[in-house]
Amino acid sequence: MIRTYVGERKSWISFFIVYHLLLILGAYIDAAIPLQPVLYMVFLSLPFSSCLFLLDTRRKPDSINV
Repeated sequence: MIRTYVGERKSWISFFIVYHLLLILGAYIDAAIPLQPVLYMVFLSLPFSSCLFLLDTRRKPDSINV
């Protein structure tokens, strides 16, 4: 079910998490980059990423046995 899908997409999910964490870390380390707009971008991209994964489940329904 969902565990199978997450297991198959583990690399993509890890990529999104690491990418967002690197954006936040870069803004935290560099004082010239304000942290709040970066956090705003990250939180805006989370629903977009979720929609992509949802569309992927619709595209390949055999990976989820509902």
